[in-house]
Amino acid sequence: MKKRFPIQLAKEAILLRDYGYAVELLYPEAVVGNSEAQFLCGYLHFAEPSISKDQAILWLTQVAEQGHPEANYVLACCPDLTPEYTFRSPPDELGWQRLLFAAEHNSAAAQGDLGRFYAEDCLDLSQDLEKSREWRTHAFHLVGKRKSGLVNAEIFYSLGMMILEGIGGPQDLDGLRILYIAGCDYANPYSQKALEAFKEIVQTRKHGISEDTATYLEQKIEELSDLPRSPHVTYKEWQDYIECYIRRSLKYNLVSAPFEDFVGFLFEHIPASSLRHPFFSPYDANWHNIAAVETDPVELVRHYIRLFQNPEFLLDLYHPIELERGFWDIREFNSWSLGAAIHGKVVPIDQAETCIRAMYPLFAKLFAQNPLLMSSFMWWDSEFANFGCPHEVPHRDYDESESQRLHQAMFETLTAILQIDSLDCKAAALHGLGHLQHPHTEKVIKAFLVNHPELADWQEYALAAIEGDIL
Repeated sequence: MKKRFPIQLAKEAILLRDYGYAVELLYPEAVVGNSEAQFLCGYLHFAEPSISKDQAILWLTQVAEQGHPEANYVLACCPDLTPEYTFRSPPDELGWQRLLFAAEHNSAAAQGDLGRFYAEDCLDLSQDLEKSREWRTHAFHLVGKRKSGLVNAEIFYSLGMMILEGIGGPQDLDGLRILYIAGCDYANPYSQKALEAFKEIVQTRKHGISEDTATYLEQKIEELSDLPRSPHVTYKEWQDYIECYIRRSLKYNLVSAPFEDFVGFLFEHIPASSLRHPFFSPYDANWHNIAAVETDPVELVRHYIRLFQNPEFLLDLYHPIELERGFWDIREFNSWSLGAAIHGKVVPIDQAETCIRAMYPLFAKLFAQNPLLMSSFMWWDSEFANFGCPHEVPHRDYDESESQRLHQAMFETLTAILQIDSLDCKAAALHGLGHLQHPHTEKVIKAFLVNHPELADWQEYALAAIEGDIL
């Protein structure tokens, strides 16, 4: 089945280090001239031998000449695609021109390298510590714009030390904050250097830090020291570069996206190779913490209503693990989640209520046939059921009547789901009723127990749901 977002899915596969699947998605796009696909395919030459070195250099050169900043950076610092992609200072004038172009066009890696080259008095750059600090600061702010926890330990460590020591500019204890961030990237050797520097400064009270500040920072050191620093994680410069780039560039635009694209976005994130792996967890694919997703809440709610009312086609299109991951994300605190769709400020209250009531056919037509792993059971234990709306989405200010209206719609939908001839649906409904705590919850659950004497083993859980004493 052709994927709806091949470039984005390939980037996600690269983050999972499934390079073969990434190239499988990218190659058809690269052949027809997609510049981003050509850049990524060219870069993955080392990881995936099916891309020849000559083809890789050709694609990188083509897209560099079209103005692709990262292609210019790679050709500047690794023009012959040496084994392990060892980056170094540009070997010729063209390389320096490419590096400067990339830095001026928001390549964080190029900005960081320019900062290093100015500090080290490289062949074509006289030492200029002010420019070194300036370029490293640009890189730090560029990388730090995103919420993904993205870290470039080398850039952050170097900049943090320059600021603390007053090199290339005024001295400032804010460098400690930057060192702390660098220490979080446990797979990078510069992370350990940052942690050691951080410890020394705190222990010696260097730079005049106060006792109160030192006590606070000692707690931060404990937090960093407790991070899992696996000896089996091998740092590779070429992997670090491409993963940092992808974390900044992974974006989806769902505004005006057709329904079929919306469905593909929800359920197509797991590589086929992972689906065949017996120990793969659908929760391993953490793209949703990285991607920038642009949405329109009004369109979202319309798509969700359509999906929930007639969901049966999903069973023919997607693997159960793909469905599990997708439905789990739907109920989470994401910009495309149900919280944004139902509780967005611009969503009409009628549409919000319709979406809630459409969850009954979702359970009756899909979850009753395949309850998946946990997503259906945990459906109502989620942000949308608690009137939660993601921070980046303007949320509705409810008056009491509107709140009661949506609360009642949830209660009536859960009551209907409780009657579906499916033990999994009944369990999910009891769980949801336990969290909802509607005034008539006790009446509905006690009637359920009377009507289903064969479910005597459920009595303890049902009574706990009445009290709201469930997880």
